Amino acid sequence: MSIKGISINVNEVGTSLSDMFEDYLNSDRSPVVDDAIKYYGTNFQTFLLSNMDNEMNNKSQDIKDKIFKLSLEKYAKGMWYCFNKGFLWAAGVLTDTNGESYGIKEFSDERFINQFVESVDQLIAPGELTEMLDREDKHVLDLYLHNNFLNTFQFTNKQAEIFFKKGLNEFCFYVQRKLGYVENSELTKLGRVSYSKRFEVTPAADAIVTIATSSVEEWTLYWNSTYGAGNSLKVIGRCLIQKLTSEDISKKISWGNSEYDRVEQILANQMNDTNKPSLFCRLNIHVSQDWPRDIELSEVRTITNVIANRIQVNTNTSPENFVIELG
Repeated sequence: MSIKGISINVNEVGTSLSDMFEDYLNSDRSPVVDDAIKYYGTNFQTFLLSNMDNEMNNKSQDIKDKIFKLSLEKYAKGMWYCFNKGFLWAAGVLTDTNGESYGIKEFSDERFINQFVESVDQLIAPGELTEMLDREDKHVLDLYLHNNFLNTFQFTNKQAEIFFKKGLNEFCFYVQRKLGYVENSELTKLGRVSYSKRFEVTPAADAIVTIATSSVEEWTLYWNSTYGAGNSLKVIGRCLIQKLTSEDISKKISWGNSEYDRVEQILANQMNDTNKPSLFCRLNIHVSQDWPRDIELSEVRTITNVIANRIQVNTNTSPENFVIELG
């Protein structure tokens, strides 16, 4: 495979690919990796707390705190290493001048990007991917964790694969920028998100708009392509957003609609303007045995906070006029 519009000196592929990665690190998308590490770091800490060995359990709290701090630092370095490997692997595959040529048409199609990221399951055997990533900072992480925690290797391997695939995904976004692609899909009137394309909600989840009017909007949340083929079609949950005036809320409460009992606080903030709109958001997580992994309560809170922040920013809604709760 190769990319139309990006030229690579085949005699200096290693240097060229390294330059690509350095260029990416200087772009406005580079915080994506740190955001993902922060997001998954919550799951990592929960895992460590549940898997301390007997010796670790008997250590003083000060020593435990130091070990946890160092574990998180090594986790961040290990996941950055896996992301780097994914980015460079994608660059090597997609800039191979001996293969099929792709251009802006393909890289502007989210289905092409998702299929490419998911195709790694067929292109690289699971054992080979584990062996490829079990080096340098990832290997250092595993050695350190082995001294204090149980069952760590399987957990870090799954995390490593996610960050490797995130590297594939980010390389595709990097190519988009290099080819001059500009996102021009229409935005919804309420949430100001894409009508027609998947958009990222968290480092683990994407969403698609399923209902969109000027006063009601629904997003369906899915696992993203980093969880492998088939999982990006599995639903995590749904988010319903409603634009309501205080008059609307008062009527619903007077009709005995208990769904709005907890938003009465909005009324106190709007006594002087009954037509001032507020946003009411309900997030429902649909737990399934078919998920690629479980979602901890701490992650549900994170998803809730991410969605709340995004909606408030996109709609310029002040906190006192916004309520989000779990269904």
